[in-house]
Amino acid sequence: MGIIVRQSIKSTAVVYFGVALAFLINLIIFPLCFSLEEIGLLRVLAELGGLVATFASLGLTQSVFKFFPYFNNKNTGHNGYLTFITIVSLIGISIFGILLSVFRDTFIGFYQKDSPLLSSYWYLVIPISMGILFSTLYEYYSNLHLRIVVPKIIRELILRILIIGAAFLVYSELISFLQFSWLYVLLFVLSAIFILIYLRWLGQLHFTRIIFNTEYPARQIAVFNGYILFGAFGSLLINQIDILMIAASPGGDANNGIYLTMVLIASMIELPGRSLGQISTPIIAEHMKSNNYGEVKSLYRNTSIIQLSVGCLLFTLLWSNIDNVFAMMPKGQLFQAGKWCVFYIGISQLFNMSTSVNGTILGLSKYYKFGFFATLGLGVISFCTNYLLISRY
Repeated sequence: MGIIVRQSIKSTAVVYFGVALAFLINLIIFPLCFSLEEIGLLRVLAELGGLVATFASLGLTQSVFKFFPYFNNKNTGHNGYLTFITIVSLIGISIFGILLSVFRDTFIGFYQKDSPLLSSYWYLVIPISMGILFSTLYEYYSNLHLRIVVPKIIRELILRILIIGAAFLVYSELISFLQFSWLYVLLFVLSAIFILIYLRWLGQLHFTRIIFNTEYPARQIAVFNGYILFGAFGSLLINQIDILMIAASPGGDANNGIYLTMVLIASMIELPGRSLGQISTPIIAEHMKSNNYGEVKSLYRNTSIIQLSVGCLLFTLLWSNIDNVFAMMPKGQLFQAGKWCVFYIGISQLFNMSTSVNGTILGLSKYYKFGFFATLGLGVISFCTNYLLISRY
């Protein structure tokens, strides 16, 4: 637990500085510089980018941890593992780029009435998805070497500082919103490049020939990734279907501007758990490979206790001050309609934190197929409840 605690403490400190910047951006800077519709567009672009990146990774966002122990060899550049995840990601993002181009008119027509800005800026979805995909995977690759802090500095601090600078260019009328949107997307791509530079500095930038392990040949990796990819459809229904359905409802751009800002406010509760999970995952993968289930059980218990304790404290602090948060926001009265979203999202995050890294353990075990069916089932429930509640409320 020693290295997990040290790295997660450092990472959490970085994340909370990042949260301070995220709050500054989304609660002060964006409302000051942009309309509700423009805020909604920027948040939906980031969410859609994350969604497309999940599918375009072709299952790598989970399997990158599971299979690294079978490639791990410093003398051979880890048998081309970085090459492998890069090639697979390029194939995936190319497929989705082609699909979006082919179904462009359908996408535009679906959102044109209720989210006109999203339908007008559809062409930014693939570039921002590419930036998010590669920055995420390269961050995970750094995590595999138990280095989570610097990539977080790049994604949580540097990226957001640059976004603040770009927003003030709009506020000063030096650039238009169109130019800002392109710059916003470019910054996500740059974050991936910065992480690659860091990997080079670590001596872990190995684009070498791919050598598959006989214990886990390419076919078995493809089968596992296939389950993860189809499971991502369930994750879509759980995590992003609300955003897409709000965008397709009356006032979609503005409503997403409010809703996604509330999601951001509530997200501060889960941040310590996110850091613990990132540093725990590669260690769990090693223990699972060695069938060292006693260590996995101990790790699960300890992380669950830590996450729930910190989460309860943060939820109490946030909810007791929620009206003060709206009071300090420019146009805070417009965002106050989403107050109770913060409460219910916060409660759901506490429940999730109490179960800690259970999803990671399940995904890295031989029972990963159960996770696929469970996620898909939960996704169907999420779709039905969102359909009924969004249309009604």
